[in-house]
Amino acid sequence: MLPRAAARGFAQTDDVGRALARVGCTMASTPTPTDADASARRDFVIGQQLLPALINGVLNGAIAWSMHRQASAVPLWGEGGYAVDLVATGFLLPAITWLILMPLLRAQQATGSAPRIQGLRRPVLMALLPNGRWSGALVVGLLGALLGLICVGGCQALGAPAPSGVAYAWGKAVYAATLALVLQPAMAMRLLQPGADPA
Repeated sequence: MLPRAAARGFAQTDDVGRALARVGCTMASTPTPTDADASARRDFVIGQQLLPALINGVLNGAIAWSMHRQASAVPLWGEGGYAVDLVATGFLLPAITWLILMPLLRAQQATGSAPRIQGLRRPVLMALLPNGRWSGALVVGLLGALLGLICVGGCQALGAPAPSGVAYAWGKAVYAATLALVLQPAMAMRLLQPGADPA
């Protein structure tokens, strides 16, 4: 038989080994900050860029197709011209999105299910957005209208093309998706910051 002191030593060593094993398992199962940041970034891109872009593109493309599918040509200017449509959509779509996002993200924050933004890079456009419900909707709408004006200017520079109704529906889908890709991350990030005014 081993001496009693040696037996105690083996028992303590075994206890230490078990404790280290538990710590090792815990460390292995805990995501590193880099892993957590990558997961948050992926979830944010999917939830606040790709999915809204897909929804906007499908809805606006379908609306444009229903309105213009019989048209052989949709002019840039004049009656039924798409210049006004692009600017109006550029203003209304982001403004309405802001008004929908504010209560939605507030409810998610209250339940702890809001998108994680810790460690994510802040979009440049976020600095231009105020916190208020109506002021934020106005400013983001103006930013969208500016994008619409840029698109109109580009079309004019290309000779004011008059696509068929179906082709315009595809273009409108891409345009609406682009609005979400460019503006929604800044909207969501601003609304998730502390101090956004619900009034």
